This record gives sequence, structure tokens and C-alpha cells, in this order.
Amino acid sequence: MATIFQNGLVVTMDPRRRVLQPGTLVVEKGILVEVSELARRGGASDTVLDCRGRMVLPGLINIHAHTTEALFRGCATDLPFLQWLLERNHPLLKQMLPDDARLAGLLCGLEMLASGTTCYLDPEVWPEHFAGVAQAMETIGLRAGLALALEGGSGYNMEPGKQLVSDEGPAAQLDAVLAWHDAADRRLQVWLGPRVVSAIDRPLAGFMREAVAGLGTGITAHFAEVEEDVREIQRVHGIGATEYLEDLGLLGPQMILTHAIRLEEADLDAIARTDTRIAHCPASNLKLGNGFAPIPELLDRGVVVALGTDGGLCNDTYDLLREMNLAGLIHKANYREPRVTPAEKILEMVTCDGARALGLQDRIGSLEVGKQADVTVLDLRGIGWRPLHNPIANLVYGSATRACVDTVMVDGEVLLQEGRPLHLDCQSIMSQAQERSQAIVAGIGLSDAVRSRWQVQERAER
Repeated sequence: MATIFQNGLVVTMDPRRRVLQPGTLVVEKGILVEVSELARRGGASDTVLDCRGRMVLPGLINIHAHTTEALFRGCATDLPFLQWLLERNHPLLKQMLPDDARLAGLLCGLEMLASGTTCYLDPEVWPEHFAGVAQAMETIGLRAGLALALEGGSGYNMEPGKQLVSDEGPAAQLDAVLAWHDAADRRLQVWLGPRVVSAIDRPLAGFMREAVAGLGTGITAHFAEVEEDVREIQRVHGIGATEYLEDLGLLGPQMILTHAIRLEEADLDAIARTDTRIAHCPASNLKLGNGFAPIPELLDRGVVVALGTDGGLCNDTYDLLREMNLAGLIHKANYREPRVTPAEKILEMVTCDGARALGLQDRIGSLEVGKQADVTVLDLRGIGWRPLHNPIANLVYGSATRACVDTVMVDGEVLLQEGRPLHLDCQSIMSQAQERSQAIVAGIGLSDAVRSRWQVQERAER
């Protein structure tokens, strides 16, 4: 019994970057067994999906998305970074119960699925939220790396001695979530997520190095997002942020550094020399006013850069298609050079380069025989797609929106078809999320603060 994708414009993202029109994919037992230009007649027990007028892509990969922030979309608008963090982000997340984390996971996962994402990395799942997020991803069927939030110190953005995560040591925290590693048919993996680089001390660094070697995953941390982060490391340790990480033995292909805005030449060189990976989140950097990451310089040095949406409090969407558009445009303006970040590179960032960053390049990130069947299909027949001379340019620079996501398959199972999730009660999830979010916001006295500055007049009940 096979699932056959026929007659589509197949963008393989294989090493030769073949584009097949028309192309055929054949999936058996969750694995791609054929990727070709040959038509394939389905048997009586096969499912044949006619992809005429559609683009068939590897499932999109989001390497930085805060799941739990989905419950607070729109609750931190137009605020300076530290005020955003300390007066909205931390207080709201601290009020979440374990079942709130599960609900946020369903809401976030639903949005990612509807926008073509099949795999993501959450960089900071608090211990008390971990099971709820993992349960949600298992229910939805997405592939996910969940980074357990760990701290060795306060970091630049906390009061001295004050921590967000539990008082248990990192070994106990990791033991409590290890049952989720390689769960859900190996779709779920446990990563480690120190909140920021300035919150990593030497004992925590040693623990993380050993732990991820055993897990076969990696570490991810917010890095050089703002000047305060870099200054705090210099103040405490007397060296630069990248030099500090290298001294701790944390730079390398097992490390994903997110944001990486405040970088000097020496930082760029060290990241490239050690094959450290970068998560680029343009919408978050823009909304919070934190600046532009030097992505063209990193790419010129051969650094693996992949895209993330960040979270619902600092982006307000988990739509990776929109993130592609921003990443393709903003650096051209910032560098006054239209040839940087070309469309093809942007597509690599959310497919094969995203898989490389996660260490999953042998399993996902391209449509090749033997890889797992994570597939996204976009409908090219709608308004805004014609004329279609260069499909990749249309995809990156504005034709693709969430509305054109037609079909999504993860691990050989179709989870979304004709734009509709097949196994989720979307209205119930959204209704519960609205109710619970309002209760949390009201409970800490933020209802007035999060409303629009324009007065909304509600009709009184008679």
C-alpha cells in the first residue's frame, strides 16, 4: 500500500537541486521509495494524490519556535526588549499550568501544520511544561525537537540569583523528560536549551556536553540578541561571548545559536571555524527593534543558517512562509545589495539547511529515496501566482501564503488535506485557547495593558 503524489512541480532539494515537472513521489511505510519524472499507476490499495497545478516540497523546518508563547499572541506589542521580556514574557509564562502548555502546543502546532511546517525546534521548554508540549506534538503528528530549559546562573536579563526554571539540578530535570526522547516513532527528540549564553556556567556546560553526546541531539541558546547579553559576559568573564562559548567547549555543529545580531569579525570567524549553526528569526528581530543579524557575512563564510519564527509574543505568527519572505528581503535593503540572500538560499534555509542544523539531514530536508516522507504541497492555482516564470522566486518573494498550503504529510501520514487538518478539532482548540489566555492575562492584571490603544465599544446585552 503506497501513497503516490502525481503530476506536481517537485522541488526535490536534493544535492543536484533537481526540479521535476511533472514529478512523482511514492511513499511506502513512511519512506520515500521513488522520486522521479515517471508516471506511476496506483494499485487498488494505493492512495493517489493528483498534484497538478501544485508545488511539492520537502516539509518546512522551523528551528526556533517557542511553543508556549502561542497562548499569548498579541499580548506584548510595541515594547522595548527588556520591558517586553520582564513585564510580559516572564510573568505570563510563569502562570501557565501543565495543561495550558498542552493547549498552547495544540494551538502552535495547528498553525505550523497549516503553514506547511512539518518539523520544528522549541529552544526553551520549561520542565513543568515539557510533558504538555510533548503530548500536543504527539497528538498532532509533527516532528519536534524540544529543548529542556536549563540554567546555571541568572543571565543578563534576570535579577541576580533569580531563576525561571526549577531548583532541581539539570540531571534530575533531564531524567524527568527522557521518556520523551525518540518517542512517537522517533518524531520527538530531547534537546537542551540554556536560556541565554550569559546564564551558562562551567558546571552546566560540562553537563550539557556530556548529555547531548549521549542523546545524539544538541544545544540551542539565545545569543548576542541585544548588547546587554554581550556586555554581561564581558563583565563577568572578561572575554567576548563567542570566546566564552569556545572556552566552555560549546561551539560546534551540536550548537545552534539564535539571533546572533551583535557580532564582531572575530565572532563570525569562530562560528565558521567551528561549524556552529545559526537560527535566524527576522520577524522577531524587527518587531523587538533588536537589529539585523549579519546573515550575508555568515553565509559567505559557509555557516549553516536556518530560519525560525520565534514565538507568539515576539512575532505573533508561526508562519514560516512569511518568515522566508522577510529573510529574503530585509538584508537586501540593509546592505543596499539586491544579490544577497537569493531566493534559492532562503528555500534551503527552511529545508535542507534546517535539517543539517538539527542533525537530521539523513532523514529529512529533501525529497530523496530512503528519506522519511515529510512533504508539503502548495496550490499554485490561486490569485497571486501568475505569471509563473520562476517558481522559487514566486514562493519566496510573495506568492506563497498560508492560504495556498494544500497538503502536509509527516512520516508518511497525511495530516492536512485541501488546507484542512484531518485529525484536529480546530474550533475547539482556538476557543479553549481564547478562554484560557484571557483568564491568565486577567489574573495578573494585564487585561487593560494588552488591549488596543483605540477603544473597542462592545454592544450591551439587552
